[in-house]
Amino acid sequence: MSEAISSRPGWWKWYICVILGLATTINYLDRQALAVTSNRITSEFKLTDEQYGNLEMGFGLAFAFGAALFGVLVDRISVRWLYPTVLVLWSSVGFATGYVEGYEDLLVCRIFWGYSKRDIGPVP
Repeated sequence: MSEAISSRPGWWKWYICVILGLATTINYLDRQALAVTSNRITSEFKLTDEQYGNLEMGFGLAFAFGAALFGVLVDRISVRWLYPTVLVLWSSVGFATGYVEGYEDLLVCRIFWGYSKRDIGPVP
């Protein structure tokens, strides 16, 4: 295994670090997306304060539950497989959010988005 790693060019490790850094940056910026656009979302979907609070609560609870689940998964599954899987899940839910038509759809997407937003960390 060490022969395969040492045969790669020296820039390869930095390339992976940059890609992981960009993914983490996008992840952290994305967490603020709903808060920054809350006025537009509440007016466009005609949400009450309670409904908007439910969106934030659903995301937060799913995020907390997902942290516990992914903490267990990262101990059992290789990060090299788990990280891209979670990234694809997160991206798919983000894509689906663009097609929501009402409060219930938005709530479901926010819950799945909170659940899929994991910072697994760098590949060991």
